[in-house]
Amino acid sequence: MHCYVNCPKRWLACFITALWWLAAPMAQAQGLLGKAVNLVPNPSATGWDLQAEFGIALPPKLADLARSTPLYFVLDWQMRRPRWYWRDQRLAQGQIYWRFSHNSLTQQWRVSTGTSPNIGEGRFAQTFYSLDEALSTMRRIRRDSLVQSSELQANQKYDLSVRLRLDTTQLPKPFQINAITNNDWALDSGVLEWVFIAAAPVSAMVPVLPK
Repeated sequence: MHCYVNCPKRWLACFITALWWLAAPMAQAQGLLGKAVNLVPNPSATGWDLQAEFGIALPPKLADLARSTPLYFVLDWQMRRPRWYWRDQRLAQGQIYWRFSHNSLTQQWRVSTGTSPNIGEGRFAQTFYSLDEALSTMRRIRRDSLVQSSELQANQKYDLSVRLRLDTTQLPKPFQINAITNNDWALDSGVLEWVFIAAAPVSAMVPVLPK
């Protein structure tokens, strides 16, 4: 693209285009982005653990709210075997919850994790000095013992899906309404899917391709 100083209209068009290109990465940087999902053998070598990676950056208004109101996030995961003759066989499914809260006295962030939305403060909560450090607990997620090797059949394909989202039902009522009408609050990575095949032996199961 060429711009000419002696052509005001063309110069203005180039200027607007440049602003758009500069603003686009900033807009895309906010929210939840699914990057990768994988299965890795667990230390006991009897099954498989879930690993998922996300890009996370809260919009400014939501980050400000987190200083006074706890935020809850949830990871939904499911593994199933497709069957052409019947409904898919569901092997495993579940959820992981995170609770982010801020202590105004210590200026620290507290993160509690559990498998129920009613995790409260959490007995084994972690503390961080910044929101970005706290959010790092969701950027790389590991779920131990997602599925046992004995549950898999050699040379069969399996679908694995994960989804990370802000649990708006945990927000105070006025903010739940705002979450419905404001896309900045509808933080959702969307469903991230991969297809795996159980090789023979099953301990050699590897990813095939993103779905």
